[in-house]
Amino acid sequence: MDKRQYLTSLAEVERAKKDRRYEKGTVYIQVSACKRGGESAWNILKEESTLEVKYAVVIPKIEIIPEYLKLVLERYTPEWHARYVGTNINISMDAFEFLQVQYSTDLNEQKRCIEMVNTVEKAISEQEEIVEKYTEMKRWYLGKMFT
Repeated sequence: MDKRQYLTSLAEVERAKKDRRYEKGTVYIQVSACKRGGESAWNILKEESTLEVKYAVVIPKIEIIPEYLKLVLERYTPEWHARYVGTNINISMDAFEFLQVQYSTDLNEQKRCIEMVNTVEKAISEQEEIVEKYTEMKRWYLGKMFT
């Protein structure tokens, strides 16, 4: 792992332009009327397309896998958000100058991190499905109990 650096030293962060097409893999975040709570605010474009101006895009200056960049940003955003955005509904573009991240420049290490996270997320998803099935079964049995 490299030392912590400001996001703006490894990427350009700009407000999305409505007439510009962004390439597949572009990482972006909603800055106008932004999300709150446990949802991930960061997204990755699945295919080349335009974005509404309510988003900010991260355009890397270095070689970095988009999925890894998203993981890194998800890791360091909560602390930054609490400190520089707070309860505001909008994120100021200037606030991105203060977002510090720590990341690996080794592409193999980036791939390993992505694989590990995907494996854990898949296992969590499978367990959530099992819990949902048992919950449905419980509702069914309870419904039959009092009819």
